[in-house]
Amino acid sequence: MDVKIEMPNGEVIEQSMVFGQLKRFPLGVNETAKLTITCQKGYEISDEEGSTDKLEGEARGGEVGLVLDTRGRPIALPEESDARRAKIIEWYSELDLYAEEYLNKLR
Repeated sequence: MDVKIEMPNGEVIEQSMVFGQLKRFPLGVNETAKLTITCQKGYEISDEEGSTDKLEGEARGGEVGLVLDTRGRPIALPEESDARRAKIIEWYSELDLYAEEYLNKLR
């Protein structure tokens, strides 16, 4: 999916995300940004009004910023243990849950 975030300071962030990713964007507590998400063919996004291939609205930042999650539900983890470990460490790193020095020891 393609993501466009118009930040409160006027900066525009545009990124693409693929299935299975977590991304964290810097948006302070109670700061708002205009968010536009456009899904690739064959994918959709859901909100309280149903499913669509494009969503526009306002996002509000929280303690960790703005987190977008394309992991799907239920969340699928790789069956192979090394691949599963790498995927979980990738998510931890993206969310800045642990110091990189610690995560490097787990890799």
